[in-house]
Amino acid sequence: MNSNWEEPSVATVKEQIYKHMESEREEEWKHWNSWMPAKINYFIWRVGIERIPVKTELRKRGIGLDDYLCPRCRSEEKTVNHVISECVESVIVWRQIIDWLKLPSVADTSSCEKALTYADGLKGSILWRKTVKMEMQATMWHLWKARNGKEFKGIARTGESIVEEIKADTFLWLKSRSKVKDIVWERWEDFNIRDIIK
Repeated sequence: MNSNWEEPSVATVKEQIYKHMESEREEEWKHWNSWMPAKINYFIWRVGIERIPVKTELRKRGIGLDDYLCPRCRSEEKTVNHVISECVESVIVWRQIIDWLKLPSVADTSSCEKALTYADGLKGSILWRKTVKMEMQATMWHLWKARNGKEFKGIARTGESIVEEIKADTFLWLKSRSKVKDIVWERWEDFNIRDIIK
């Protein structure tokens, strides 16, 4: 037996297990989108595995806070799904995005995974599904930004302003990060692009 061998500490073992679990989850994640900035892809992955620092997650880690309610609706505890999908303010934005995308109102956006899986199951080309999925991912990102604005700066945003920012950002991403170049803002604003993205 090697006399230099030391028994690993519990903390070291936990760290190695956590790293292994995270790398497995990252490899299994099917929703990376090359049209979006890396930080947003990473954020969406973290939402999907419920690893963003919302108040209930902080409480699980022993961080005491005075208030665990969502800063936007003030009626529910703030969980990952609440911020992204369930908050009354988030539902308003999702309805506007679903209408803009001309999707059926039954589109399931009740969680990150369900929304992205729904986009994957849509009829149409891979390019079409990737475009719709980009909109859903951008919606999650902008809802998180709106939450942060309210939480840390006291800035309340309307659903309409969030939707307009989603449209503007995704138009720029599509024009600059994809091979689809024929889209003009006037058609994008109405999401009248089915003949261009087939």
